[in-house]
Amino acid sequence: MAEFQVRAMADGGSPEDLPQRGRVTEVCREWLLHEDQALAYRLQNEEYQSHLVNNRERNQLLRQDTPKAREEQTREDHEAAMAQTAYELSLAQQEARDADLAANLALKLNVRDLEKQRHQEEQDMLYARNLMEREKESVRQIRELRQVEREAAYLGINSGSDNVALLSRKEPREHDLNGTVSSDRSAQSNASAVSSDLSDLSDFCLQPTDDMDEEEQRVLQEGQDAVSL
Repeated sequence: MAEFQVRAMADGGSPEDLPQRGRVTEVCREWLLHEDQALAYRLQNEEYQSHLVNNRERNQLLRQDTPKAREEQTREDHEAAMAQTAYELSLAQQEARDADLAANLALKLNVRDLEKQRHQEEQDMLYARNLMEREKESVRQIRELRQVEREAAYLGINSGSDNVALLSRKEPREHDLNGTVSSDRSAQSNASAVSSDLSDLSDFCLQPTDDMDEEEQRVLQEGQDAVSL
């Protein structure tokens, strides 16, 4: 039966019943184009799904990481604030230590200056006291010499002889024996004069008195000039 149908088709076939020339090639081309479109659609769909899944996973990861990131940022800010506070506290303590050190140093320098000034004042007072003692001794010697000369003149003794020297040595002993009260009074007056004169260096030198003659005043002035030099 099959052989009969094939033979019948072969015997009775006409050119109109056969497919057109090149139609198979066109159908194959259309089929390949359809396959390419299907493949492209499938690949595009897979890429879209992949992007969608990636976006979903990334968004989920962001939702999970955002609180952690916020906590981490808060922790870092807190640590930075604590570090800044510790630095400022350390700086304030260092400034306080420097201020104390400067105050102690200034106090030591002030004490040293005061001690130096006090020592200088003591040296000045000692020098002034020695100066006054030397001037008093000079005045005493002048008075003793004048007294001896007056006694020698009264007794008619030559002032350049040895008797004048004996009288000059004798006079201090007599003065010590007979003038104790006057010496005490003179010492008290001299002590009060020293205490008052020490307040001002310009008053350290003895001033001429009314009972001195011109020669005694001249000798006193020369002695003061020699001491000051």
